[in-house]
Amino acid sequence: MLNHIRRLTVYVREHEDEFTNLVMRQSKRESEKTIRNYNDEITHAQKRLKELDVIIQHLYEDNVAGKISDELFEKMTISYENEQEKLKTRTDELRIASSEVIEKTSNVSYMVSLAQKYIDIPELNAKIIREFISKIIVSKAEIVDGVRKQQVRIIYNGVGEVLLPGQSQILRSKE
Repeated sequence: MLNHIRRLTVYVREHEDEFTNLVMRQSKRESEKTIRNYNDEITHAQKRLKELDVIIQHLYEDNVAGKISDELFEKMTISYENEQEKLKTRTDELRIASSEVIEKTSNVSYMVSLAQKYIDIPELNAKIIREFISKIIVSKAEIVDGVRKQQVRIIYNGVGEVLLPGQSQILRSKE
């Protein structure tokens, strides 16, 4: 991880414009994918809400016509209304999250200022990790041809995951 942060800070200092463009492209792709997923879920929820309106209408008509009892009508109506409420809440949450993704611009300047601040990092400490890294995702290790391979994704604060030219997410070691 220390080597990864060192490479990143050197690259940022030496190729600031390229880094900015790289992060903007990666951020745009991730944002578009996230928004597309949110919109798909919103569309599905809206479709289900319309279906529930029709179902509740039919339940009411069946109850009035005496096809179902008042108790069953009440029980089923409550269940469908609860589902509607959950879908409406989720749709509102997705709309807010989608707006936040759209409004959020990559904070490249934050990473550039960190790269200028930490010209030489002799060792990692909690402060440096908190400043640079939002989260680390470590996948299950696999052994391929006697070599242990493991994917490690580092998500940086303000800029997300950054893969520098020639850099891989795979860590390798001999077994």
